[in-house]
Amino acid sequence: MALINVLEHFADAQAAVYDLAIMALRSGSLPAEWTALIFPPMATPSSEPRHEFALRSIDQAEAYLAHPVLGTRYREAVTILETYPQCTAVEIFGGLGADTLHSSLTLFALATTEPIIRAMLTVWFGGLRHEKTMLALGDDW
Repeated sequence: MALINVLEHFADAQAAVYDLAIMALRSGSLPAEWTALIFPPMATPSSEPRHEFALRSIDQAEAYLAHPVLGTRYREAVTILETYPQCTAVEIFGGLGADTLHSSLTLFALATTEPIIRAMLTVWFGGLRHEKTMLALGDDW
């Protein structure tokens, strides 16, 4: 799928649910079906059937952050994570959602030097990179 189509796919899908997803996240719970839409993970062979919304490269993550709507939304969602310093990812997102968040924060932390994204990877996952994401990215990382 061409990069512009990937970004349009996310923007179109988010249009219907983004406000509801942000309200849910602010209330301390994000349904699993919205987690990958709000926090796109890295596509891995084991995630393919599970994630319609996954990115396939660092370049896609960089383009996502540069997109005027998607980048703003991602930063807003990541900033909301700051409000839950005493919670675990599993408490907010459930097991599969926590794995999705871990993959997303790993991917985007590699795609940018923005402190908030790197800080949330540290707060939520002790700074550890998501293993399957790193394997999918290959030896360059």
